Amino acid sequence: MLKRLLILLLFALTACAPRALLEDVTLQPDAISPFPGSPNIATTIRYTLSRPATVSIYLMDGRGTRHDFRKDQPRAAGAYDALFGGAVNDRVLPDGTYTVVVEAQDTAGHHAKVERMLTITQADSTPPEFL
Repeated sequence: MLKRLLILLLFALTACAPRALLEDVTLQPDAISPFPGSPNIATTIRYTLSRPATVSIYLMDGRGTRHDFRKDQPRAAGAYDALFGGAVNDRVLPDGTYTVVVEAQDTAGHHAKVERMLTITQADSTPPEFL
């Protein structure tokens, strides 16, 4: 009897637990070549919020430098897509492997962070010379 009561209590507690703030974070595809005519010119960053939150999306390079793609954007609960074509602040990031970080914080202060890997190849990150 005690065992059944504990199982019932555990089920009730897990059923009442809040959903994760940030869910279903994906990159499609997880490798891009941001040049004209490339079949993988951009990636779609998808995520779902279970409740309203402020969202930031950024990339970390191999040296630990943060490249902000979206910063502190208020979002309602729901599913979102962000198209990333390899550029941050109007500059194409150089070839390499990056950690894409999606962070969310709700009004109660709950924080969630999910990381995914993205590879950039054949990027033309050299700025043009003006004579």
